[in-house]
Amino acid sequence: KGEVGHFYPFTMPDGKAVLFTIATGPTIADNAQIAALDLQTGRYKTVIGGGSAAAFVEPGYLIYSVRGTLQAVRFDPRRLEVSGEPVPIIDDVMNTSAGNANFSVSRNGTLVYVAGGGAFVQNVFPRSLVWVDRRGVETPINAETKPYGVARLSPDGTRVALDVRAPGADIWVWDLARETLTPLNVDPAIDLAPVWTRDNRRLIWSSTRGGGNPNV
Repeated sequence: KGEVGHFYPFTMPDGKAVLFTIATGPTIADNAQIAALDLQTGRYKTVIGGGSAAAFVEPGYLIYSVRGTLQAVRFDPRRLEVSGEPVPIIDDVMNTSAGNANFSVSRNGTLVYVAGGGAFVQNVFPRSLVWVDRRGVETPINAETKPYGVARLSPDGTRVALDVRAPGADIWVWDLARETLTPLNVDPAIDLAPVWTRDNRRLIWSSTRGGGNPNV
């Protein structure tokens, strides 16, 4: 179908569908589409052309990136369809040439993002994990320093899913109570960007294990 790869999965609140980004060229940011996968039928369809890294916000909106500008558009979560015209909401969000804008949205609609800087290259270098409270005060997490990429807190708040980018690129899980870091998978494939399902039991991520191009 001319699809280079699938990226940035986002599980819908009802657990029946997953949003993801379709790359149709070597630079995702310039050739991206946002699609919705119906988990009951196994079929997916494009809902937005020219966007990437979508997130759903109640009661019915998609927030997504267009080369570092975040846009919002109305979205029907049952029909998996957009309506109306998109509206720009933030125009200076750090992003990558792979179409991944640095933002996240909570269930109550609070948005956090990394401001400015334009596009950047995702270098692999050691990072530490910290908690940040609403005042911006950081509290270290007693986890080993590693080249962490994406970090995602489980819905029940007990674990953190991480992609550790060297050596290799694999998915790990940090248990906040036990203070243990455990590999979920270790294989030659490039595994990145994990997200939790709402029941805390499964993780979805982007992987090249099916071949040269990433898929969910």
